[in-house]
Order: sequence, then structure tokens, then C-alpha cells
Amino acid sequence: MKKTVLVAAVVLLSLSGCSVSQQMDMRIDGSGEVRLTVDLDRVFQEYYRDLSGGDSLEESGIFDTDEITRVLQQQSGLQVDSVTTPQPGRLDVTVRLQDIEQLFRDDTMAVPEVITFSRSANRATVRIRVGRTDLPRFLRLSPIGDSPMIEYLLPPGNSLSRSEYIEYLSWALEEYEGNVPIAHVIESAAIELRIRPAGDILVQRGGEVDGDTVVFRIPVIDLVLADSPLEYSLQFRAE
Repeated sequence: MKKTVLVAAVVLLSLSGCSVSQQMDMRIDGSGEVRLTVDLDRVFQEYYRDLSGGDSLEESGIFDTDEITRVLQQQSGLQVDSVTTPQPGRLDVTVRLQDIEQLFRDDTMAVPEVITFSRSANRATVRIRVGRTDLPRFLRLSPIGDSPMIEYLLPPGNSLSRSEYIEYLSWALEEYEGNVPIAHVIESAAIELRIRPAGDILVQRGGEVDGDTVVFRIPVIDLVLADSPLEYSLQFRAE
């Protein structure tokens, strides 16, 4: 079975053992460019290979670029420039946004409203709100999302601490451990969203300012275990 991914499902990817880096250049009219890089650790490449019945990492194919391109091209307000897999377990996607508001109003996406965009005169605000209650809807986007083996990796109940959950995953995936401990792989999985507005950064919440860019970094384990949704925001003024 081929495994597909949507740009809108970066949370699903990260939950699946990926580190996701997304660079977004945004203009006041809601247009912009997005460059997405997904790196799936070898531990989880092998886990998905076994889940899908593949004979090898190269033969099982983690990402189906044709299917990803087809799905992305169906989204309103989005133009696909490139979708490539330069090596097993890595996905690079470049798209252009015609109107981010139109993109996230598209009912066909069937995903939680994670990113919202609003503007007034020469100011715009980007808000990000995501929590563990959104995860089941993200999982439904994946052809393997209904697999018992995916549910197997989710926290068994709401009572686990951070250290207990890491210990649980380390036990569940111990047969795939290599030179790097499973615990380190899990703790390092993160979503990094870099937003570079075409204008002055006025205020941001939850991230760090790096020159003309605001960097939001969300450790995946914090997202999975959060009692309430994680919230981030950026407001900028057009040049």
C-alpha cells in the first residue's frame, strides 16, 4: 500500500515519527510560497515498511509523489510547483498560495481549522491552533490511518506523563532500535513552521523572531500529550 501525505496534514506526519520543516513566505493579500520538507526517521520507515508489507524501504515507497501531487492540485487557492522524494523517507514539496483564506475555506480538505488568516487594512494576522483532539481527523487523511498499528502508537488513555509515554513508545518500537535510542528519536520529532511576512513583524506569540522570520517549533510529544490546544500567532504590517 502506498502512503500519501497532504501539506495540511503535517501534524499527522510528525505524529508518525517525522520531523517537519515548513517555510512560508506570506504577503498581506494572503498569497505566498510554501516549502515543506518531511524527514521520516529510519525507525519509522522500517515500521511503515512492515505495516504496508513492503520488501525494502526502497520498494515500499514511503511517499507516493504522483498521488500527493494529484491531491494537492485539487485544493482551491494552491498551485503545485514540485513534489519530490530525493531519498527514501524524505519528501520535498513546493507550492504557491493564491489566497490562504480560500485554501482553508475549502470543505474538501476535511481537516481541522489549524491555521486561520485575517486581514484589516495593511495588517494581517496568522493564528495556529492545534491539539490532540484534532489527531483522529488528521489520521483519517492517511490510507493507513485506520490501522490498529497506528492506534497502537497513540497514548493509551490520558494518564501518561511525558516520560511514561516515551518509555511506552520505546518498548513498542524496541525491535527497530538502531544506533540512536528510540527515546531520542521520539523527543526530537517536531514541527517547525517558519513564517516570513512581506512587511514588519508587529507581535508574535509562542515562537521566536529570527531576523525577518518568526519560527514556531512544536515538539510532537508535547502536542500529543497536551491537555489543551497549543496556540501560536503572528501579526504583521505590509510594507
